Amino acid sequence: MAVAPGGKIVVSVAHFYRDIGYYQIVVYRSLDGGITWEGPVVVDSTREAIASYLVYTGGTFYLSYASTKYFLSSPSRITIGLARSDDYGATWDIIDTAAIWFLADSVIGCATRSRLIWWRNTKTIHTMIAIGDTIAIGYTRFNGMTTCNVRIAHNYNGGYGSWTGRWIDSTLNRDQIQPTLTRSDSVWYVSYLEKVDTTLSDSVWRVMWGKSVDRGNTWEVAGRVSSANFRMYGDKLEGEYMGFEYDSDRLFAVWGGDRREPDRMVYFSVTTKGMIGVRERRMESKGVFTVLKGGLEMKVKGEVYSVSGRLVFRGEGRVSLPSGVYFVKVKDKVFKVVVR
Repeated sequence: MAVAPGGKIVVSVAHFYRDIGYYQIVVYRSLDGGITWEGPVVVDSTREAIASYLVYTGGTFYLSYASTKYFLSSPSRITIGLARSDDYGATWDIIDTAAIWFLADSVIGCATRSRLIWWRNTKTIHTMIAIGDTIAIGYTRFNGMTTCNVRIAHNYNGGYGSWTGRWIDSTLNRDQIQPTLTRSDSVWYVSYLEKVDTTLSDSVWRVMWGKSVDRGNTWEVAGRVSSANFRMYGDKLEGEYMGFEYDSDRLFAVWGGDRREPDRMVYFSVTTKGMIGVRERRMESKGVFTVLKGGLEMKVKGEVYSVSGRLVFRGEGRVSLPSGVYFVKVKDKVFKVVVR
């Protein structure tokens, strides 16, 4: 669902038709805040599609959707299409040039990593953000070597013309799935699941996040969303999609564990206000703390956070810390420090 000013609402759903396994994306719209509804309108009648994602920006609704038309072909592949509407969902312009990315380059590729159950998950397939004519779509793609990795493609022309794709992590040495994008006015953020260990009978995963400050041209892996790992049964995730939102200089993340876990949990994490994009304030740190070898000395009461946002110390005095980047929060001020 996406909402435009004035209570204009557009909702996209996967509509069952024909035989089992055939779906199309249809939309319903309301121009009076949900009191009355119009539709359904078939967005793209030329292909089977399941998972869709809606964004509204600058007078335009953008709708991306994952098509399983070629999933059973050889090689197995899932294409992402893009449509746009400038009349609040009444008509849609199909942008064929956007349907060029493959999430499963082989039947043993990314589809088997995350058990892509179309009717259950949307963000498992892909995620999208847009501001003006700039669009970014995140997805998982087999890198042609040994792992599946998060890739984000962007376009600065309302979806028309060429798209540029970037890997979130150039090392490409771990499986990554389920990207979710969010943004501020100047920074793009992504969260995703990354495999940690496969030496056990079940794989172990962690939640990571990254950011881009140049509209998707380069990406930086910022760290972990949580210090906790969680286990998947075998090598396939049967969990819910990630939730990742930016608001008022904070990032909010929520995710669920594997649904086969007996005591399955839903997890939530939030950054400390002022820690996103914070700059080191060297002059202001005088009299507040001193950086020592292997730690800090807090001269006043404050809090120390890891780069992933985890609270590691609260109070005053000396604190031992492993080498790395930390954030010190004292009242309404935040300092970025490096401990060696």
